[in-house]
Parts: sequence; structure tokens; C-alpha cells
Amino acid sequence: DVNNKLLSTDNIELETILLGDVNLDGKVNLIDSTLIMQALSNPDKYKLSEKQIYAADVYERGTSGITNQDALEIQKYANGQISHF
Repeated sequence: DVNNKLLSTDNIELETILLGDVNLDGKVNLIDSTLIMQALSNPDKYKLSEKQIYAADVYERGTSGITNQDALEIQKYANGQISHF
């Protein structure tokens, strides 16, 4: 810290979220794209958690929110048309 004392890391917990993995199952596939489209068309029925929203925002990350373009980018990734987001 600013007083040259060691800071404790005992209570730090790290979590990894795979971009594109909207259903948080550890894989990026067409199911993730479908979940985005369902959430956009019927948000009352298909609510996304904060983690899911973070994973879903792959197109113009942080600027446009979650759109159908995110679903399309995940489809492209799942089909091997692009290699990263």
C-alpha cells in the first residue's frame, strides 16, 4: 500500500468468465447465441444474470450493450468463421 506495508490477499477471489459463453457451461456454441436472442425477444422470461450479460457482450464490447449482433458474432465463432471476439 502507500505506507509500504504488505497487503493481504487472503480474501481475494478470482473468477473467469469465458466471453461468448452466455449459459456459463464452459463452451461457446449456438446455444449461447440462442439464449441471447431469447433474452432480447422475451426479457421477462429469459433474464440474464450479470455474469451472463458480461459473457454475452462480445460485439463492440462495452459500447452497444447486448444486441442481435452479439448473437451473430457468437454464431460466427461457433461455426469457425472468426477465431476471437
